[in-house]
Amino acid sequence: GALFRPPRQLVVLPRLPRPAAAPATRRALVDVGVQGLPVLATLLAKCAVLSSLAFSATKSASARGDIAAMAAQQILTTLYLLFAPVGDALSSTVQTFLPRALGSQQHQQRGGGTGSSASSAEEATAKAASSTRKKKPRRAVVMTPAARRVVTGAARAALVLGVLNAVLAFGAPTLLPFAFSRDEAVAAALVAHAPFLGLSLLLHAASASAEGTMLAVRDTKVLSAFYALDAVAVTAAFVALAATAAPLAHVWGVFVAYQVVRAAQFLGRVRFTVLRKQGDAPQTTAGDMTSADDAGDAAAAALAKKTSGRFLRRGALGRFRLSSSENNNPTGQPRRRRPRPAWMPAEPLARDPPLPAPAA
Repeated sequence: GALFRPPRQLVVLPRLPRPAAAPATRRALVDVGVQGLPVLATLLAKCAVLSSLAFSATKSASARGDIAAMAAQQILTTLYLLFAPVGDALSSTVQTFLPRALGSQQHQQRGGGTGSSASSAEEATAKAASSTRKKKPRRAVVMTPAARRVVTGAARAALVLGVLNAVLAFGAPTLLPFAFSRDEAVAAALVAHAPFLGLSLLLHAASASAEGTMLAVRDTKVLSAFYALDAVAVTAAFVALAATAAPLAHVWGVFVAYQVVRAAQFLGRVRFTVLRKQGDAPQTTAGDMTSADDAGDAAAAALAKKTSGRFLRRGALGRFRLSSSENNNPTGQPRRRRPRPAWMPAEPLARDPPLPAPAA
């Protein structure tokens, strides 16, 4: 019997179609483009500055027939690209921890969540209140204490890392020039231009820290404008130096000037917008708060009529909370009750029968 089993019948199941991915809307693509365009502009500006530096130094050296300067330029650029990612890593660190510090502080100020019904009611009331208020101009970012510690800590780390990079980048070509080239002319050119490399890396760390802060607080428009103006000016200067076959020291001098201007722009922007004192920030006057409270109370009263008599009152932290107290009923109307189902009796049933009355 086991040797003559009938073959099993194969059942082919139909292949179910995979759910199609939701197509990206045009508005979402526009939002991504608007948010990413300033960052793309900064990257293009950096590439333009480094490319024009290499072009100017190489063309000037080739026009003069200075092969040693051309070789020294290649070594100096390689060393700059070796130590520059340290500052870029610091910028990424600020972009990671600064939004977290801002988000945790905002969560503590709001007091966290209190429930789905309360949160939905708060959102509805806040939306109704905001519709009655006038739109105010966008205020500058005022950092919380936790976020301020992140920014100041990044600035101190930028100072330490910048000094370390400058010492290493300056000391390697100066003390060990023959480790990069055995030619005496190339070694002499490295020793002569090593200070420019050290100054550039010293300023690059501070610029990268401030750049990360501006990206974290979404100050991308000003950042891209700074980079665009600097890139246009520096590229024009490098092209002019290449046309006149300027020496390598002049080319790197322009690059150091670019680092100085960039560091001054970014650090000044962070100092006068992000790190400015609380007293310098625009404060809300008593009249504004009174009008805002009146608008919020009016919106709460309007919402109370739509929530079966529940009234939303303003809490101590400026949030709207649910309250079932009868004293908080501004309408004065009796509360509406839900209709009783047909299967529910009008009077509650007693579990045990009543005891007989005792005999007299």
